[in-house]
Amino acid sequence: MQIPATAMTSNLMWTRSGVVWATWRLQPLPYAYATTAAKQLVKAHHQALFQAHRGEGLLLGLCADLDPVSVVERMLDGVRIDECPDWAREVELTLDALEQIPLGTRAFWFSVPLAAGSMKARARSAVRAADTKLRDTLALPRQLPTDSEIAAAARMAKEIEVRIPAAF
Repeated sequence: MQIPATAMTSNLMWTRSGVVWATWRLQPLPYAYATTAAKQLVKAHHQALFQAHRGEGLLLGLCADLDPVSVVERMLDGVRIDECPDWAREVELTLDALEQIPLGTRAFWFSVPLAAGSMKARARSAVRAADTKLRDTLALPRQLPTDSEIAAAARMAKEIEVRIPAAF
């Protein structure tokens, strides 16, 4: 099985199919022991989240069940860290992020595929997918998104982000 992501930057992920996904980490809204009025408010926030977004979306709720140190150990397994300073920094940032999530706590993410927009953008997306497949077949390095493609995707993601209710 191949990893679907071909490139990532910020909250954007380019995939083998040519689709670009934007992902945001959401803050959960506690309501288990809240009053009825507070529960209604949480329900309204959830409704606003789903109604503000048109088209596809993916809401993930995942529960952390691994100790952050064990995750980092797996990331470092077989890697000569002195030869990979960028990876060492990534591992350090991962450990810092994971230590903020207590074991057993559910974390939520909202992912949305960004529309290709114009016919030219859709054609570029299809060409990128075909190019990625060919490069993988021939064991050639991947073509990374250009600065203009990143900027365009970031603009589209920002348009979606402003519609996410502030409560999240």
